Amino acid sequence: MPETWFPRYTSQSRRYQPDGRWRKPVKGWELTGPQGVPPDAVERVPVAGRRPSHIELRFLSLGESILFPMITVRAHAKINLTLEVLGRRDDGYHDIASILQTVSLHDTLTFEESDAVTLDCDRPALATPDNLVLRAAHLLRDTTGVSSGATIGLRKEIPVAAGLGGGSSDAAATLLALNRLWGTELTREELLPLAAQIGSDVPFFLYGGTGRVFGRGERVQPLPSADLEWAVILTPQIDLPKKTSAMFSEIGSMSYTNGGLTRKLAARLSSKGDTPPQFLFNAFDDVAKEAVPELSSYWNAFHDLGAREIHLCGAGPSLYAPVSTKHHATAIQLLLQHRHGWEAHLVSMVDRESTSPR
Repeated sequence: MPETWFPRYTSQSRRYQPDGRWRKPVKGWELTGPQGVPPDAVERVPVAGRRPSHIELRFLSLGESILFPMITVRAHAKINLTLEVLGRRDDGYHDIASILQTVSLHDTLTFEESDAVTLDCDRPALATPDNLVLRAAHLLRDTTGVSSGATIGLRKEIPVAAGLGGGSSDAAATLLALNRLWGTELTREELLPLAAQIGSDVPFFLYGGTGRVFGRGERVQPLPSADLEWAVILTPQIDLPKKTSAMFSEIGSMSYTNGGLTRKLAARLSSKGDTPPQFLFNAFDDVAKEAVPELSSYWNAFHDLGAREIHLCGAGPSLYAPVSTKHHATAIQLLLQHRHGWEAHLVSMVDRESTSPR
């Protein structure tokens, strides 16, 4: 590489020039020289122990190093401890009452400041303009008027369209991370209306942990952590086009409740902190068995392996069962995977503090 090449790092507050001085604010980083940036000029090395974490850019032919911020976030899946449908609203949505719980199964997102908003996903088919991550990024950018962009990396582990809230969790993680990276400094309460515009489950994921939701899901009340430790999630290989709207169309007035089970479990969590199995409920459990007959074979196999309190995650098709010990839960998960060849995950509960950007 010619000796005339030099690193130039630009951030929101400074720009490094080869004479060693910092100049006016410009965003981004680059190597400048007569012929552009060679592809092998830079080695990116994660730097541990920083919040937000950083990437070290080592300019290989120059012996120079600089740091720039990169935020890494885990976007956790959720299960529904309760899910009651209260009735149909005039706007076509349904009012619900539900208690949600984040679990250890998660996607991983990274955020680096750049000029434009771009998404790189390990499942290329998901990197489309309607991905909730991009919708969240553009919404925050347009609302706050920032000119910054972000290079966003998304590594998927949460099954897609499975009732586990993966897309909603990714969107909430994006709002929280970019709010920090871009320095927009919106409070969580100020982010809530943005989250509600993206999807009904997104506001809950701004908090994580254990929470009670109302309305169509956009009103959130954080709750003390549930005392559940382990659960097994089974995701059937069932394709349900427009799954959520289809399942809600199947639920009739006979399945409507008044939210009493959700209120009882919320009160129990607030007083004793325990989660009695008889308090777990999902209005779609019976509806799904009728609307999706093939689901019964998964349900029955799950039960035959020792799972007793089985419920849908959201509107399905994923099922979950709380299990008292990790040993028992691991045995069920492995049998589902190896005996049946199904996708199953052993998960632990994740509290609110564990869902913040790092």
